[in-house]
Amino acid sequence: LAGMAMVVEQRVIIPESHRSCIDGLRRTVFEQQLRRVEDVSDEARSIAFGCRRE
Repeated sequence: LAGMAMVVEQRVIIPESHRSCIDGLRRTVFEQQLRRVEDVSDEARSIAFGCRRE
């Protein structure tokens, strides 16, 4: 999970476009469905915050 979080974080910090940032968030939400919700929900929230800041 930590490795995936780093990749997604980098995508948010230096997004190719706003759309790629949203795609990263969608991918994280999909991962969240495959794992226990509490493991990923904070991460997804911080990614959403990063998207809003762009």
